[in-house]
Amino acid sequence: FNKGYGWAIIPKDRSILEKNNLVLDTAAVKELSQKKELFQEDNDSFSGEHGIANLLPFSKKYFPSAKILPIIIRDGLSSDNSEKIAKMLSLVTDLTSIDLSGLVGLIGKS
Repeated sequence: FNKGYGWAIIPKDRSILEKNNLVLDTAAVKELSQKKELFQEDNDSFSGEHGIANLLPFSKKYFPSAKILPIIIRDGLSSDNSEKIAKMLSLVTDLTSIDLSGLVGLIGKS
């Protein structure tokens, strides 16, 4: 937790996906990285991020040709920034799956 500086942290390159031989959605990363007030490119924040690392092998098994866009959403994201991020994601990718399990304890808190 509390890694990186952006509200939404995206990978700088595909190195975090190499272990599972997955394809990074580089077009989406390129677009999102232009919105520096919301998105930060940072591979280091993904080290030890078990929520993403544990799901990647399943993605490879069940969706072998999928392009992956891992995103870490920081704690404390405002509703306004949440809506901005959702809008940007809808413009750059066909979102198929999202794991919000890390937010379970935060739902309903202001």
